Parts: sequence; C-alpha cells; structure tokens
Amino acid sequence: MARGVRSKAQLGTTYRTATGPRTTPLTDPQGLRLKWPINIGGASVFSRDAETVIFIPTCRFWTDSEEDDEEDADWREDAEAFDFFKTLYAYNFIGKSHPRIVPVLGQDAWTGLPILPKPSGGSLRNFQARFALYAEQADTPAPAFRIKSEFLPMAYQWSLQLLSALSLIHAHNIAYGEIFDENCWISEPSLSIALAGFQGSEFHDPARGSTFPGCFFSGNEFSPDFYLSNARSKSQLPKRTFSCLAE
Repeated sequence: MARGVRSKAQLGTTYRTATGPRTTPLTDPQGLRLKWPINIGGASVFSRDAETVIFIPTCRFWTDSEEDDEEDADWREDAEAFDFFKTLYAYNFIGKSHPRIVPVLGQDAWTGLPILPKPSGGSLRNFQARFALYAEQADTPAPAFRIKSEFLPMAYQWSLQLLSALSLIHAHNIAYGEIFDENCWISEPSLSIALAGFQGSEFHDPARGSTFPGCFFSGNEFSPDFYLSNARSKSQLPKRTFSCLAE
C-alpha cells in the first residue's frame, strides 16, 4: 500500500499512470514566472510555461530522486495525488466550461497532473496582501476583522460570481468543499474571480459506482454550529476565508 497523508479512500487500480512521453522538465525551465506564489492544499502551483501552470502535490517529492518520476511511483497512489486526479475527473464530470471556473487546459502526459491557465491577478490571498482588504474594527462582534467599505462592492460581485460557479457545480451533485483564498483566482484588469481546482470536492459517479471523498485543507469547519459557537465566544474567525468577505 502506498503511503498516505490523509485517511481517505484511494482510487485503487484506477490511479493515474503515464500515458505519454516523459516530460523533461515538468515545470518551466525559466523558473516560477508567477508574480505571486500559490499553494492549494497539499500542492504548489508551478509555472509550466509562459501561459500555463501545473499543479504538483508535495507527495511527488518524497524521495527527491528518479523514483518520483517512474510510471509506478508510490506518489501516484497517495491521497494528495488522488485530489489532483480527482480534479481532472470533476472537470470531465461537469462536461462544460463556465466563466467563473478556471478551465483545465489539459494534463501532463507522463504524470497526469492538471494544467491550467496562469492567473493574471494571482490568488485572492495575493490580492488581499497587495491591497489590504481588511481592517480591524474595535467593539464589534466577531470577526473583529472586516472588509473595508471601499472593497464591499467588489466583494459582493465576487460572491455573485462564485455563486454562479457553485450553481453549475451543485447541479452535477458535486459538493465543492472549501472555498478559501488560494483556490479563488483573480483576473486582471477585470478583477473578476473564478474557482481553481476541485481538490477538496466530494461527489459520486453512479456510472462506475465510485465515490470521490472531499476534505478541508485549512482545518476550518464551515458548519453553522462552528460559526455560532465562535460568535458567542467572540473569538476571531479566519479573516482570510472568502466566506467572511462580505460580512
């Protein structure tokens, strides 16, 4: 049994194996070529070339040797790799594009990892750091950090755009999972927002009788009970979570 970073069901014998020639190098030979770094869950977003990025799970670098590039390498069956192969499956499951879902342009033929267009404006986390969206407000109910008033119209627009994406996703009986600042990507100059990847999603494919389990990357739970208990104790909720943007 291959090593796993989380306790979840595996794809078993259906895990992604090499179907094409080995890609050398897997990432951009000219370096990162991203204005700002992006990490989603257990993976880094690497520059693939001038226009695209590739998701690479950390489990691929267990040994830092040629073993990681073998077509039967252990990392291919790991839970982290599962999330990225599941991302590709989810895109195929939906079967159509949406302006508020970052498209998958393809996958690396050797590793099977997803390739997406580069975000021109980085992630929501990058955007927050650049423009300081939040301000601390004294004597207010939790969360004490609230979005600045000048950014509220944009936050409402983002909320509607993401709801549009979720409407399509839910129509295919996919629970997207955690929406947080690294999987929300910004386009410039329009400043529109879109969801990138389905690593935390959960759904069932009745055609093959397979269930693809989801997970929470940040460790934050988004149930109503969680928020009510935190509000009562006046503890600070995660200010970087997009679900708090318009509060």
